[in-house]
Formats: sequence, structure tokens, C-alpha cells
Amino acid sequence: MDVARLLILLFSLVYMGGSGLAGPLRVTASILPIADWARNVGGDRVSVSCVLSGGSSPHTFTPSPSDVSKLARADVFMMVGVGLEEWAQDFITAAGRRGLTVVKLGERIGFKEGANPHVWLDPSLAMKMVFEVARALGSLDPESRTLYEKNARLYARKIESLDSRFAPKFAALGQRSVVQFHPAFTYLLRRYGVGVLDVIEPHPGKRPSSKHLQQIILQLRKQPRRVVLIEPQLSSKAAVAVAREADASLVPLDPLGDLTVASRSTYLSLMEFDLNTLLRSLR
Repeated sequence: MDVARLLILLFSLVYMGGSGLAGPLRVTASILPIADWARNVGGDRVSVSCVLSGGSSPHTFTPSPSDVSKLARADVFMMVGVGLEEWAQDFITAAGRRGLTVVKLGERIGFKEGANPHVWLDPSLAMKMVFEVARALGSLDPESRTLYEKNARLYARKIESLDSRFAPKFAALGQRSVVQFHPAFTYLLRRYGVGVLDVIEPHPGKRPSSKHLQQIILQLRKQPRRVVLIEPQLSSKAAVAVAREADASLVPLDPLGDLTVASRSTYLSLMEFDLNTLLRSLR
């Protein structure tokens, strides 16, 4: 091979990153858990940005101009779907990105619009979505498909290990029930055998009636352990009132994570935080 052809080949390998893409895939994720899955599955083959990285609820969020700008340069937008990101269609339209691939992970694993969308908080469902992340990346970057699949398997084992550590601890508690502020933790609680007495705000943004709150207080007073779950992204005013009247504990769990808080800055650390906090409150 002459020098000129060798230089052309080397340039091509550098420019194409060793695959069929000119640089890493640009991924925009709606929430932190999905962004973290994409980073773990994609490795250095992806560049990931996250729309909600902490502090905001996906039910009431409005994307900023900088969020729109990032999506306008993205190759793929990964979201939960199932009605979680009500702002997503306007967000996608505003970005105006031709050829943008939109991946609705919750819907890919069988959940339909209108179902409870907080599916990522059940580790068994999270593992399924991790493999869907790998499939989505592999369809856009076929030459790296094997790498994505391998990374997904390795990462899924970490989720499985976490699940295996906590399952027997919750089983040893016996029957326990809690009140949720809104139904963010339904799948997590079901996974670990914890009952739900009631939900203070069944529909995000719709204030509960005094009658509904009084019913919850009466139910809580009958419990040996009185626990009300709250979230950092939502106002806890009604939950505080319920807990005070029922002499219950307010227990802060985080459904989304926060990049600025080390203990909740990745999916695994978030789940570790939530499960340890819940476990302590129920013992």
C-alpha cells in the first residue's frame, strides 16, 4: 500500500471513529435514569445529554431554549413515553431535527399510553429497557451493535445484583403498607411486596379534596408503622398535613435522581438510596 492510500485509510478511521459514524451518536434523554443507561450501554460511542437532570418533575416540566438546541443536534431522543413526558411532542417539533429517532422505552416493553409511566423504578423492568437502549443504538450504529449488546448485559447484571440484595431484606419485613404522595413508586413497591394504602395526589397537579385527605389519615392511624412517601420534585404541603394528623413519618424518596447529589447521580445509586431509605422506614 502506498503512502497516500495509507494516509487516506488512517484519516477515515479517525474521522469515522472506527465505525460507520462520524463521531459518537448524540443521545438526548428525557430523564436521568435513561441518560445513565445510555452512557453505560454506549460507552465512548455515545455523547449523552439529559433534559431533566434533577429538581423538576417530568409532569410539569417545560424545556428551555438550550434543551431545544441540544435536541436539534441529537441523533436520537430517548424517553419513557406512556404519557410521562407530556411536553415531548412540542419539544421535538420545536427542535425541528430532520431524521431524529424517537425511542419510547416504556412502550417498547409493552406499556401503553395512560398507564402508570414510572416503570424504571422496578429493576426487572429497568433491565428490559436497558436492552431496548442497546437495540436502539445498534439500529443507528450497526457496526457497534455487538458492543452495545455486551455492555447492556454487563450493566443489567449490576441491576440484577442490586435487586437480589434487597429482595430478601424486604421479604423479611412481613406485610407493610405506605401512603404515596403521587403514584411514582407503585412499581417499586410492588416489586418488593410493599402495599399502597392510598395516594394523596393520584393525578399530578390536581389538588386532593379534604374528604380524600381525611380518609387517608384514618387509614394511616390503623397502621403499626405509618409512612408517607414524598418526592423532592413536588410540593409536600398536603403530605405534611396528612403526616401531622396521622402521626406518621415523612419519608423522602427520589424517582428521578439528581446529577448534583452524588448519592442519587446514577440509576444504581438512586435505587440504592431509595431502597435503603424505604427499608429503614419500614423496619
